[in-house]
Amino acid sequence: MMKIITIILFIMLAVAGAATGAAAANAEETGAATDNTTLGIGWKKSGGTVIDADKLDYDGIKKIYYLTGNVEISSAKDNSTVTADYAEFYEESSLAILKGNVIYEDKDIRALADEAELYTDNNTGVLTNSRLLFKKDNYHVKGNSIHKLSDDKYFVEKGSVTTCDAPVPEWCFYADETTIEVNEEVYSKNVTMRVNDVPILYTPFFSQALKRKTGFLMPTVGYRKDKGVYVNLPFYWAISENRDMTIVPDYYSKRGMGQGVEYRYVEKGGIEGRWWIYHLRDRVEKKDYFQISGLHTHFAESGFSTILDVNYLNEKNYYQLYSPSVQKSISRYLESTGEVAYATSKTRTFFLSQYWVDLENQNGNISQRVPELGFTVHPVELKPIDAFSLRTTITNFISEHSTKGERYDIFPKLYWSVGDGVRFTQTAGARATIYNLSHTPDNRNAFNNFAGVYNASLDATLVKNYSSFTHVFEPSLRFKYISHDIYTDNDTYPAPILDSTELFTKTATTELALMNYFRNKSGTYLFLNLINGYDALDRDYRLQPTRLQMTLKKPFVLKAEAAYDYKTGTVSKINSSVGFKFSDSVTLSLGERYNRANNIIYLTGTLDLILSKEIAFRTNTWYDARVGQAKYYSIDFFYKKQCWGLNLQFTRSPDATGFYVMIDLKGIGTQRLLSFGGGGGT
Repeated sequence: MMKIITIILFIMLAVAGAATGAAAANAEETGAATDNTTLGIGWKKSGGTVIDADKLDYDGIKKIYYLTGNVEISSAKDNSTVTADYAEFYEESSLAILKGNVIYEDKDIRALADEAELYTDNNTGVLTNSRLLFKKDNYHVKGNSIHKLSDDKYFVEKGSVTTCDAPVPEWCFYADETTIEVNEEVYSKNVTMRVNDVPILYTPFFSQALKRKTGFLMPTVGYRKDKGVYVNLPFYWAISENRDMTIVPDYYSKRGMGQGVEYRYVEKGGIEGRWWIYHLRDRVEKKDYFQISGLHTHFAESGFSTILDVNYLNEKNYYQLYSPSVQKSISRYLESTGEVAYATSKTRTFFLSQYWVDLENQNGNISQRVPELGFTVHPVELKPIDAFSLRTTITNFISEHSTKGERYDIFPKLYWSVGDGVRFTQTAGARATIYNLSHTPDNRNAFNNFAGVYNASLDATLVKNYSSFTHVFEPSLRFKYISHDIYTDNDTYPAPILDSTELFTKTATTELALMNYFRNKSGTYLFLNLINGYDALDRDYRLQPTRLQMTLKKPFVLKAEAAYDYKTGTVSKINSSVGFKFSDSVTLSLGERYNRANNIIYLTGTLDLILSKEIAFRTNTWYDARVGQAKYYSIDFFYKKQCWGLNLQFTRSPDATGFYVMIDLKGIGTQRLLSFGGGGGT
């Protein structure tokens, strides 16, 4: 009977928060124990704490709960739970002192400790000999003492940080003091990087931003035969939530110092940009190299939009000398473009300037579009036909040695179509182009051209179902008529090619296209399209090249297009790529590009070998068959573990050989540790 009365008294104390009077004295005198008892205790703040234990004693005067065996204290406020072998809970201060196999867990972290002191009202405290896991990014923190200062801030004494799951981590940063701000930064003092618990590197401090944060980034060290040892030490500046900057000093032991600044921003309304300015003083060539590149965009479906794409080099050979990118080092042209446009749902008005730099030859022979004013009407409904559209431009061309002057171009169109199963679609238009130029090939300055345009197509869709696949056949008969070239009025000398407008040529072409789709339950696995045309106005050869387009997804992936020229009796173009997956461990990709008119024959190949879950190889080859020389070749070795990875890369080009070492520490990021030579690198 006494035991039942004691239990009732404990429940009353928990609900009412009363720990005085005869009931408390009775509980204290009897030292009452209850088995598997759960008590709800009213919080001073919102929420509540639930306590469970095999044995519970309560000191009504001191307002302390003594819990023994399978102790569990849970908080509804933050959905946290802490378990231990023994605990003391101080009701007035919400302090829980826990000992033996302490486990704390909430939605963000899980902690194991020998002992802990936790304040359940504000979720702070100290864990002794503890291991902490941040669930989101898999950060493992181990320390003699871990202080939980707030919901998102921790202080670790004599501890380590890693993302490795193993008891002895494959890498970790051990420090005397570490401050962790969740989703912000990890900052440590007197840091030793350890590999398999063996110290290999010391630094007085270490900082890793878990989001954008001002500070130094990982430096890059390398060597190139013609430039010596080079080092860069980038500094990142988080200016605001939407703006940041990277300052990059470069040092080449045989050439000199370089300084670079990159500025990035993202603004409301679809505005974003990136700008890079770089200067290097080459003491061997006794030259200053400047590079400016940037992209500013503001896209809007209606209203004003802008784009500014700037690329400037004061020396044309800068990319060849200093760019690690193979693509940039072989670039022929440098383009800069600026445009301001105003759009409505049906129209678009734009003001455009475009400037090209020839990196191989004299730039004075290029006619630059500076500026161009244009107005476009998108297809709008117009009765009794279907729609009407218009594009008109006024362009000014400047040039030092080549054609310059003005051009006006206007091109209205009408659209209409009929049919459903068999569709007949037509467009008709008229294009007028007026020139006022100087420095033309035939010294004619003012001339104009008018061309009537008519397009028609007859299309159908036929479907045949088989037991294992479906064949969709879509034949299309097309006719394209352009009455005149963009030529002078006597049709003797062509107008200079200023841009794609001058490629608008006289034709009366009838074309047949046979499109075939083969589909199964997984979708389209084979696409074939055969196209051939006949141009009644072609003075040289009326039968046009036959074109074949093909896409195959099984048993291997193949994409190909080819053209056969009847006039020369040769294949004029082949572009193809094929991918073989021999197994989950071996894949091979081959590519080819052939263009007879432009004298281009490129071959590419990529081989991926996955030897195990940890080790993989990749080779890349770019071969110029025209000159019989490999333009680029690389071999990559990948070693990947649960919490880190290593990439060794060897590259070779005609002008340079490079070797690169990149390491990826999970949670820290990928950094290039060493770089020797040049001509590539990831």
